[in-house]
Amino acid sequence: MRTSFSTYFKRTAWRNTSHFLALLLGVIMLVASGRPIFAEELPKMDTPNYRVAFYESPNYHIQDENGKRSGYGYELMQLIAKHSQCTFSYVGYDKTPQECVDMLRRGEIDIYTAAKHTEEREAEFAFSTQPAISATTCMTVKRGNTAIKPRDYATYDGITVGLLENHTYNDSFLEFAHENGFAVNVIYYGTQADLSAALITGEVDALVNSYIGTPENETIIETFGETPYYFMVRKADAALVEMIDRAIDDMNVATPTWWSDLYTKYYGATRSYLEYTEAEMAYLEQLQQNGVVIRVISGPDKKPYSWYENGEAFGIVPDIFAATARELGLDYEIVPVASKAEYDEILENGSVDIWMDVLGDYEGTEDGRYKVTESYLSTTLSILRPNGSSGKINRVAIVRDNHKFKQIIKETWPSAEIVMLEGTAACKKALLDREIDAVLLRSYRAEEIAGEDTMDRFRVDVVQNSSLPMRMGVNARADYEFFGLWEKALLKVAQEESSALTQKYLEASSDISLITYLIQHPGYLALVVGIVVIIFFLIIMWRQSVARRRSEKAAAVELAEALAEVKASNAQLEEQYRLLAEARDMAERANRAKSNFLFNMSHDIRTPMNAIIGFRNLLEKHQDEPEKRQDYLRKIDDASTILLSIINNVLEMARIEKGAMTVEETPASAEQFNDALFSIFSEMMKQKGITFHRSIEVEHHFVYCDAIKLREIFANVLSNAYKYTEPGGSVTMALRELPCEKEGFVLYQTTISDTGIGMSEEFLPHIFEEFSREQNTTDAKVEGTGLGMPIVKRFVDMLGGTISVTSEKGVGTTFVITIPHKIADRAQLSALDEVTYDPKVFEGRRVLLAEDNDLNAEIAEEILGEAGFIVDRAENGAVCVDKLKRSPDGYYDIVLMDIQMPEMNGYEAAKAIRALADPLKADIKILAMTANAFEEDKQEAFRAGMNGHLAKPINVRELLNVLANFLG
Repeated sequence: MRTSFSTYFKRTAWRNTSHFLALLLGVIMLVASGRPIFAEELPKMDTPNYRVAFYESPNYHIQDENGKRSGYGYELMQLIAKHSQCTFSYVGYDKTPQECVDMLRRGEIDIYTAAKHTEEREAEFAFSTQPAISATTCMTVKRGNTAIKPRDYATYDGITVGLLENHTYNDSFLEFAHENGFAVNVIYYGTQADLSAALITGEVDALVNSYIGTPENETIIETFGETPYYFMVRKADAALVEMIDRAIDDMNVATPTWWSDLYTKYYGATRSYLEYTEAEMAYLEQLQQNGVVIRVISGPDKKPYSWYENGEAFGIVPDIFAATARELGLDYEIVPVASKAEYDEILENGSVDIWMDVLGDYEGTEDGRYKVTESYLSTTLSILRPNGSSGKINRVAIVRDNHKFKQIIKETWPSAEIVMLEGTAACKKALLDREIDAVLLRSYRAEEIAGEDTMDRFRVDVVQNSSLPMRMGVNARADYEFFGLWEKALLKVAQEESSALTQKYLEASSDISLITYLIQHPGYLALVVGIVVIIFFLIIMWRQSVARRRSEKAAAVELAEALAEVKASNAQLEEQYRLLAEARDMAERANRAKSNFLFNMSHDIRTPMNAIIGFRNLLEKHQDEPEKRQDYLRKIDDASTILLSIINNVLEMARIEKGAMTVEETPASAEQFNDALFSIFSEMMKQKGITFHRSIEVEHHFVYCDAIKLREIFANVLSNAYKYTEPGGSVTMALRELPCEKEGFVLYQTTISDTGIGMSEEFLPHIFEEFSREQNTTDAKVEGTGLGMPIVKRFVDMLGGTISVTSEKGVGTTFVITIPHKIADRAQLSALDEVTYDPKVFEGRRVLLAEDNDLNAEIAEEILGEAGFIVDRAENGAVCVDKLKRSPDGYYDIVLMDIQMPEMNGYEAAKAIRALADPLKADIKILAMTANAFEEDKQEAFRAGMNGHLAKPINVRELLNVLANFLG
């Protein structure tokens, strides 16, 4: 659509005017109201700060040259703060552990975090009941020493062992050596460092020491016990250790893996987060009932992470925050800020509940105002430089006083000067004026600035190893239960939604106009301009040429154009005729195939249907003749089986064409599987007068296989052998094992031969085509859809196997099927045995039957009633749920659930039952009893909360077996 310049100007002017009026109206409302009116604010309470001993200890207490803290002990105290109404500060990194104990005595610190519980200290200090960490006492050798073998005490005899002077376990070790009959030479050392050095230099063969984490160059060969280390406070502050014990109890419930998470992180593992605790859920419900509104803040100039337009917050961080608030069902107010100074002032006075964009590890939170969550997002840093600049970076700008940014600059450009500037606009101007060499920004923001510059004056370079975690800070004065709620919801949202929320802004920032793209790529711009100029001159030359020759060649040109049009029209007509002829041929072939298929299906379906209807009429006439009645019922059952097989074949092929089939392999026994097939067909062939032989030659008797598809493959082939072999003939089934090139796999080759009517040489290439039969059911008295062999071929291909067939008219047919299987063993073989039960177990049991079809309901009621059940029917899923809700507890024993029902289907009904408030009713057994018989239908039933699945038509024995399993 084309828009005139005047129209565009009018639209732009109106849009700008409307934006200005909206902004003016917002300012008037803000001034008039003074401040917005909210519901009750998040309650605040006293939050004391305690001093913690933070002496230097590898992996336990770590502090780098910039004062950044980490380590097992540090993160443990941060966790305790999240579960307590307090904060901690850390002192004493320049002190020894003993000096920190003395500071505790003098009241200069409040908590010592890893103290050994001794009788001397018991008289002076109070200890927690929960240990902070435990050390294991063990005997180690230098890694790679194979001469000393664990628990082979003959190799211990005569070795030199290093011990630490006055170690608690020295006597225990010497007693251990005496009891196990080996002599040792002992050397005592005064320090841990001397002891470890003696092992490395070979001065001792082994050492006995206590470790929290085993050193990388040592191997443990014996373990003697563990030494726990506790939190220690002054006797007068015993309430402190009670608070710590309570916090650790809460941590054990909320995150049972916290200890292994920390231990793995600093001494070697992974973490996981659990659902909300009962206390957290109760607190959340209280906040929702009180209508609490959370006040939050984010940075004003951090695109695409956060920024403000007309007082409204936008960006990745506000979107993640909003999703977290929705997860908890809480209302919130994002406090708008116009400048970084205003942003810093609000953070400083602690008037907000959540600080959305804490950058780095714990940057800016050491003053105890905020407790910091785990990282919910990470970002890399990049430098923005003028395009074409390649000199040394001497001056680097940052837009806020951020310790992490400064640290990265010092590590990457040690001699560079750091320049503080206010906002990205000032940074861009300083870059273009050559006052600075680069600006360090988050990568998204740097790329956005470079992309917005239509003159292509900037370039972006990612700083290696500059990933920064982004966290949220929760006001330390908020109840610690709120912190747990918020952190878990935030991490869940980050895991499920952060990628999509982030991608939305990345895609928006990557959209540039054609004009901007051409300006940023001068080569393409020059090419486009050149093409336009050439086209312009060609048009002028062409018009001049046409004008000059028009008078003398008008007739010739018109004639040539007319002839060309006629030729083009003829060519188009010929092409259209050809396409129409092809379409007609395809339509005719499709119609013939459709007609043949419908003709065959009509005959194949009518044959068993006629038998069912006919024998049903005969059954009605001969009710008083038991022998005839049994014969008619058996024939009706046979005809029903044939009809079901025809329908299943058609549906099976439809599912294969749709791509809905998957391979589901389980351990199975070759003999048991083969026996099952043999037992099914041996009786059939015996009754027809066919000799049935089989043989098995396998070395590996247990393999992984998709038993359903294998049964379909061999049942189809054996069924054809049965159908096309006359009485007096024979069928042979032979299974043998072949070697397989793939390790851990074998090839099972099954050969099925018959002496039947055979197939012609002309038909063999078409045997695996859909609806293909050499003889139609109208020509020979043989049932079938012509889909059996195509299904067999598709299944063999899905299982990675091969199938071949040879046949001769009047001689017989041989199929060779070869399929690879992964080797299993007997221990992996599992099968469900039929439940043995007393029929009296059903007497008086009450079944709630959800079934909309009256005929199906009548059949089910009759079967269940004969077994002793009391059946109560519900006409659809909604009625089923309502009856269960209104019934007394324990009134119904089980629900039999159809799937396809009006108003509410079976899946929806099962989910509604599982969501009932009454746990007894919500946990009732639900059994799907449905014509939705495929594997995906079964899995959908389980996902909806059902306990089992039976396919219609119902096998009575199987139904009662399952009910006995559930109710016995």
